[in-house]
Amino acid sequence: MSIGLKQAIGARVKIARNARGFSQSDLAEKIDRTKETISNIERARSAPTIETLERLSNVLGVPMKEFFEGYDSPSTNKKHMELEMEIRESLQALTVNELKIAKKQILALTNHDD
Repeated sequence: MSIGLKQAIGARVKIARNARGFSQSDLAEKIDRTKETISNIERARSAPTIETLERLSNVLGVPMKEFFEGYDSPSTNKKHMELEMEIRESLQALTVNELKIAKKQILALTNHDD
């Protein structure tokens, strides 16, 4: 079952927020919104406006297009999408050599060659 747009955005916001060590209150303050707004976005109760999404993008360092990744992909469920996003966040901290190792490990898991 594919995930919805609000779920994709909410999951991405939560993962990026946690990766940066922000509480919902911290993030809300940084983007001039309420904690309830952040909570509602993360729980997919509401979708952010374009302005709010732009502020989230700037503060969290996430390109706007990444908030939509995983949306409406027939093979992606919420947990799969969340795990992919968490891995992407982790990859950003790796050096080039560490990325090469990670690539080899992923290819070995998927049984693909270079």
